[in-house]
Amino acid sequence: MLLVPGLYAATRASGRAAIRELLPGVVPVAAWALFALLYYGSPVPNPTIAAWHGMGSLAERIGQGGAYLLDGFDRDPLTMVVILIATSTIGSPRLREVRPIWGGLVLYLIVLIGMGGIP
Repeated sequence: MLLVPGLYAATRASGRAAIRELLPGVVPVAAWALFALLYYGSPVPNPTIAAWHGMGSLAERIGQGGAYLLDGFDRDPLTMVVILIATSTIGSPRLREVRPIWGGLVLYLIVLIGMGGIP
């Protein structure tokens, strides 16, 4: 979810400043990916791989992901209302600086639905 805001911050800076912006976020992710590759044999989490192979076609996973989000309204309505409010504010010119965070949220929701609702 933080990939989009991080890239946005890096594009606003140049040279060493861009590296300084990205380094705190990239180093832990790169270290974890290297550790996971050496220890588990894959930098991709096992539940993600299982979701890709275990649930059938993409259409079935999207259907299950949609059902997962709808279930969120029953089990955690406050979070779902906050997500709806956050995604509905993208057009506001006053909130231009938070658009990268909105982009990360939308990207996360797309991946969540595509994986069949497995967070």
